[in-house]
Amino acid sequence: MECKQSIYCTSSDFLRATETISEDLAIVGLPPIVKYSEKDPVPTVVCLINSVWTLLQHRQRLVDDKRLLDQNITGLSQELLYVKQKQQQLESALQLKEYELAKKNKLILSNTQHEVDSKKKIKSLKQEIHEMQQHLKSKEWQFQHDFKRQQNEIASLQSKLRGILNKEKGEKWKGPTDSSTERKTFSSNEDLLKKCIYRLENNIQQLVKENLELRKLLENVSSEMADLIKERKDQGGNIT
Repeated sequence: MECKQSIYCTSSDFLRATETISEDLAIVGLPPIVKYSEKDPVPTVVCLINSVWTLLQHRQRLVDDKRLLDQNITGLSQELLYVKQKQQQLESALQLKEYELAKKNKLILSNTQHEVDSKKKIKSLKQEIHEMQQHLKSKEWQFQHDFKRQQNEIASLQSKLRGILNKEKGEKWKGPTDSSTERKTFSSNEDLLKKCIYRLENNIQQLVKENLELRKLLENVSSEMADLIKERKDQGGNIT
């Protein structure tokens, strides 16, 4: 489809069109068209041709400049796209770093809390062990005290019993006598001695049982404390 070109100049208004174009050329800095002369129209035609050629050169430069500008725009668009992609990659890397940092901080906080709890538990276990040790010492001292006291009681009763037996043996040599009082005393002392021995044996068994239970509890607490200390050492913590 051909493009219809508008008619600017005709043979009837050639002079007017020439003057108008000459003024327009002067405005854009080109030399004006030589005034037309019917006797010698060549200078005017030459001037018109030169002006057209100059305008065509300007147009070509504009076309070249536009092409170069389009190329620059295309290059800048590609650079902008690369920068956007790089920015997205950096943002993704930054988000990953922030996530890892938050995870690490959370782990540090959890380890710190675990360390605080472990210190409290170790301190409590130490106090419990100390109290049990004191209790064991107290029980051992009480056991030794009761044992010595009952040993003394038994020794005293044995001494009295030997005295009664020796007295009875001596009286047998002297002849039969009324020794009902001595036999009652002997029987009473013998019963008392049996009761003391029985009570002593029960106390010893009870103390041995309590001592075994306390030592077993102490071993369990010591084992638990050792596990906590080992766990702290594996984590690189300090035991205070």
